[in-house]
Amino acid sequence: MAIAKNNPATFPFPVDGLIMEYNDTAYGKSLGATGHHENRLIALKWKDELCTTKFLRRHFT
Repeated sequence: MAIAKNNPATFPFPVDGLIMEYNDTAYGKSLGATGHHENRLIALKWKDELCTTKFLRRHFT
């Protein structure tokens, strides 16, 4: 798949994935929807970059 060959680190802006949708609107709408998105949309997410942090202190005001 050509999308898998793209490296998000080389993109000119930060991204965490792609959203694709069917070009046929009528077919896409026939797939229905959930409470928060239509089923005609497909998300492709890249694996997150993990970082280690160290908690130094807390401060309450």
